[in-house]
Amino acid sequence: MLHFREFPLLNTPHLFLVLLKTACGGECCVDDCAARLKKLLQATGENPPVTDEEVANRLRALRGLLIEARMLKTVGEGRFEITQRGREALERRPHGFDTADLMEYPEFAEFVRMRRSTDRPMDPHVAQYDEGFDAYRAGQRPADNPYPSETVDHSAWENGWCEALDEDLD
Repeated sequence: MLHFREFPLLNTPHLFLVLLKTACGGECCVDDCAARLKKLLQATGENPPVTDEEVANRLRALRGLLIEARMLKTVGEGRFEITQRGREALERRPHGFDTADLMEYPEFAEFVRMRRSTDRPMDPHVAQYDEGFDAYRAGQRPADNPYPSETVDHSAWENGWCEALDEDLD
């Protein structure tokens, strides 16, 4: 995952753009998006240390989030197309947006709430866990953990951050 954050063309905002812009051309699949991304990487001379399978898995995970936000819709086995909401998002944010920006859409916010309510640990440090989860969604890094290291609160925040990361990877 770190490689995806380290390379601008592999970060979440740009990959959202790749998915949406590819879908602007009509019905497509993750392989079409991966091919578009590969051309962009070649054109810029970027050669990030990720495999084609890692890229496809990341694109699939992000496609799922855009479907939950109703920016993309499925139209067949592994195929999808852009929705009006997706087109409007591209117009409003032509340089990209992150998962935290998707929270403005009620369907996506409900999706996140439902996943969190079923995955939430039964622990007295739930607030710190939730803070870490929300911090990941807001684009913060593990180093942004506000709690002193070697405390349970620090670990709970970190666990929440990692859980949000894992959800993105799924």
